[in-house]
Amino acid sequence: DARRAARTDAAGELVRLDEQDRTRWDHDAIAEGVALVERALSHGPVGPYQLQAAIAALHDEAARAEDTDWPQILALYDLLVEVAPAADPMAALGRAVAVAMVHGPAAGLAETDKLTGALGGHHRLAAVRAHLLELAGDRDAARAAYQEAAAGTLSRPEQRYLRVRAARLTPWHGNSPPGTGTPPDAGTPPWRGNSPPHKGDSPPDTEDTQDPSYIGRMSIELLHLTERALWQSALVSGTYTMSTRGKSLQEVGFIHCSYPHQVRAVAELLYGTDPAPGELVVLVIDPERLDVPVRVEPGVPGGEQFPHIYGPLPLSAVTEVRAWEAGE
Repeated sequence: DARRAARTDAAGELVRLDEQDRTRWDHDAIAEGVALVERALSHGPVGPYQLQAAIAALHDEAARAEDTDWPQILALYDLLVEVAPAADPMAALGRAVAVAMVHGPAAGLAETDKLTGALGGHHRLAAVRAHLLELAGDRDAARAAYQEAAAGTLSRPEQRYLRVRAARLTPWHGNSPPGTGTPPDAGTPPWRGNSPPHKGDSPPDTEDTQDPSYIGRMSIELLHLTERALWQSALVSGTYTMSTRGKSLQEVGFIHCSYPHQVRAVAELLYGTDPAPGELVVLVIDPERLDVPVRVEPGVPGGEQFPHIYGPLPLSAVTEVRAWEAGE
């Protein structure tokens, strides 16, 4: 359909409608579909299929998520639930979202409370409640609802998506909340600005880098190259515990990472210059979200220095996952 290309990201993971890149939608198909809907609505009685198509058309016509005509969508849902109130409880669930967008998340949550009989235990009800709880600012309840939804679906892509949403709401345990900058009492970082150590530089003091408080002083993102299947397994299990090239954290003792200027050489060393398309992904890691030690040390004695994470990688520390392309 018209939105298919934007429903997954470069790593193959699901993307929620309001977060999709709408430039990737098929706008010719959208224009054709809207014309068909308008023609159908102007001839004969209106049934559930025409109403569902009209709702989809309103979403498609919005150039940005914030341009969505939610009052009109809510009006169409009001008609839809009257046409088939018992046969399609999902219509009532969609209406609850529209109510939240028009009248606020609390109003939408009140509507979902009415659906526990028809949809009790259904992962989609839990997922919608999670989204609305997140909008309402109740992070703990939203995280629990995302986890409930992930446990209730058999779809692996949905499980991964829902677990990531839950992980992003995990309470912060580090030295400084993400995005707040260097703590005033953190002292001088081992290097200044965004210039990481290069080969031949002296590593930062070991005691400093093993102290979790050091994490808040790291000023550059870390990258970790891994196989897509290993990352997808982590999304199901809830944590990432691989080191490098199929070896586990338990085997190696740390998770091997790179700085941006190092990752291409690491990819060629571990996977060659022509890995299979879609085989590899790069995890972008915010070191401020880690609560385990990080050491900057040589990959081999006397060699180039790399950041190593000494403990499991929480999904909440991964800010981006992108497909790795040879020669990137």
